[in-house]
Amino acid sequence: MRIMLAKSSANNNETLPPRLGNASPREIRNMAVMFSEEQASGRTGVAKVKFGASVGIAIAAAIGLGSPSLAATFKFEYLPGTSLQEMVGFEMAGAIWSQFLTDDVTVNLKVGGVNFSSQFGSDYNKVISMASPEKMLVDAAAVAALGNLQLDGNGYFDINVDGQTVKQNQVTLSTANAKALGIGGLGNSFDGTILTNNAVGWDLDYIGTAPDDSSKFDFLSVVVHEIGHALGFISAVDDNQWYASNVNSDPDSNDNGNTIVTALDLFRFSAESSNQGIQDLSAGGEKYFSLDGGRTVAAKFATGLEGDGFQGSHWKEADANQAIGIMDPAIAKGEKSQISQFDLLALDALGWNLKRKGNGNLHSWNDLNLNTIKQQAQNRVFSSLMAQILGDFDESRTYHRWANTNRSRFWQVGYFATADDEELFNQIAAAGYFQTADTDPNQPQPASVPEPGVTLGLASLGLFGLVSRRRRPQA
Repeated sequence: MRIMLAKSSANNNETLPPRLGNASPREIRNMAVMFSEEQASGRTGVAKVKFGASVGIAIAAAIGLGSPSLAATFKFEYLPGTSLQEMVGFEMAGAIWSQFLTDDVTVNLKVGGVNFSSQFGSDYNKVISMASPEKMLVDAAAVAALGNLQLDGNGYFDINVDGQTVKQNQVTLSTANAKALGIGGLGNSFDGTILTNNAVGWDLDYIGTAPDDSSKFDFLSVVVHEIGHALGFISAVDDNQWYASNVNSDPDSNDNGNTIVTALDLFRFSAESSNQGIQDLSAGGEKYFSLDGGRTVAAKFATGLEGDGFQGSHWKEADANQAIGIMDPAIAKGEKSQISQFDLLALDALGWNLKRKGNGNLHSWNDLNLNTIKQQAQNRVFSSLMAQILGDFDESRTYHRWANTNRSRFWQVGYFATADDEELFNQIAAAGYFQTADTDPNQPQPASVPEPGVTLGLASLGLFGLVSRRRRPQA
């Protein structure tokens, strides 16, 4: 296992213990006791301590299935307000994805918990998480091999939008996806932000040793899902500019102004578009994921605001017993979702290299050892915090020492959100991936998933409608 404590700065090559926020000596001692007892007994503990930390921990895939020679690395920088157990959940989510991806790249994400109502306003009191991947535009020729694009002499390809043929010459990639493809010389650049709502009741029993809590959302499922968006599971169908220029435009016009088709959209077809051999980015109607130019349906996509009400950056919502994968648009309270073979096929199509077994089959969720993944995630978080404490004892200028007496000495260190953090929050509120929920325990869960009236997340990207369906049985 490789552990890197990274300084939160533009110089990602400089290592430094992470910052520990407003944690008292008693709280720090409690953290140590909690982790020591939990690791010794195998019990599942829940940390009550919350602190402001800007922590960077890089994880390579060396958990559960052995130590692959190559694996994607996930490095998280934690925002103030992120709890200890939420840190463990993020570390586990990154480690889980690392078990499936063998690309020698580092995905850098700023993550953490904030109170959405306080930070963004009351309109966000039913949003439980947000994701905002960094993106870049590339010439279609750079990714033509992915979707077997047929480019004309000027580098354009055709797509279908509401029955009209639209020409495109660029494709949008998440920067993490671009790294996997070796495009752009991105190196160790920042790849996106994931925020979770502190006001939501989270189930932090990551390995399922306790009975399912039907009143809470599974934190691990949610953050694994959001990382999937950062890896490239995004669609231009969701973009508000796309709706403004196509849904509200003259249906007889041929709008060539959009250049936001994503890599995932290269595999988005309909029966109509497949007859033409082109992709379909229309909202509404039946759209599906196909690896052979639309001839074969691998899985169905959600169809957006003008369709089923779920964003196109997800699989089609199905009956509870027919979930497609972790990138489904909805999850119920008490439900634990898993990465499926369809999720992996999509990432494979996007250019990610997948870990395979000796017989050539893809690894599956059932191959994961979640107990080991959790224990090693706890070790990483705890080791980073202890390294910070020891380092700061040697740098007494970091602390305000109080009550220096013959009996005791008290210390504290403060963390304050920066102007950059505030700007980041504003950007995410304006355009990001949203997961929403009805958190009123007195309201019954509706049996059907689509909620076309919910437009908050659909106006930008990534609505993940959580509680909009009945719980599916757990495997």
